[in-house]
Amino acid sequence: DMSQAKQMAVDACQEAQQGMPLDDFLSKFPEEDYKIIQNPDSILIVPKRGLGRNHCRVTHDGRKITGAKPGFMD
Repeated sequence: DMSQAKQMAVDACQEAQQGMPLDDFLSKFPEEDYKIIQNPDSILIVPKRGLGRNHCRVTHDGRKITGAKPGFMD
């Protein structure tokens, strides 16, 4: 489950293309599989598997993606 969650987070970051509209990107993540945590300048895409420790941090300018990086919360 942990390795699957890690792969889900990595896949989410690979989907995040610079310049892509945020709404288009976020529509790819069903609520039953992912938790989405929105901040003013970034969004965390957190797979609900693997204790919610893996994530993809997507940075944005409010409308479009500016970057993405997978991460792990200890």
